Amino acid sequence: MAIDRARDSQGDLGRNPDPRTAVPHRPPACRLPRGLAHGGERVNLPTFLIIGAARSGSTTLHDCLRQHPQVYVSPIKEPHFFSYEGDPLPCAGPGGEPRDWVTDIDGYRNLFAGAGPALAAGEASVSYLYRPATAERISRRLPRVRLVAILRNPAVVRVTVLTFL
Repeated sequence: MAIDRARDSQGDLGRNPDPRTAVPHRPPACRLPRGLAHGGERVNLPTFLIIGAARSGSTTLHDCLRQHPQVYVSPIKEPHFFSYEGDPLPCAGPGGEPRDWVTDIDGYRNLFAGAGPALAAGEASVSYLYRPATAERISRRLPRVRLVAILRNPAVVRVTVLTFL
């Protein structure tokens, strides 16, 4: 909990101030992370990433954010860039190779080419929560990105996954 330094120097802390004259604590002004568009600048990499468990609501959040006029969301919901950057893609047999996954930085930047002067831009990939090298890759490429994590009770997820088999 932050301490209001002005009131502390006047000796007001510890007393019950008159609610009519008390000044509520105000947090410092919210600063946008570097990379957010200001004054018409273009966003060329995401300012937020949605990570989380499968079947936890990431698609719903992705679709809701897509409707906001100041938010640009990648046209590909799960590009998995940070999970597989520079790695060979997993293949599940004939026709099983992921078509929408992006593994090179130029392709990833192209996902955000349409962002224009959006206040924020982002994407959602649930694999970011599970792959070991992902955190380091995100930190290296997007050191000030905001992470939106969606988690769900694993027992409930298991039931949901089995329902959709």
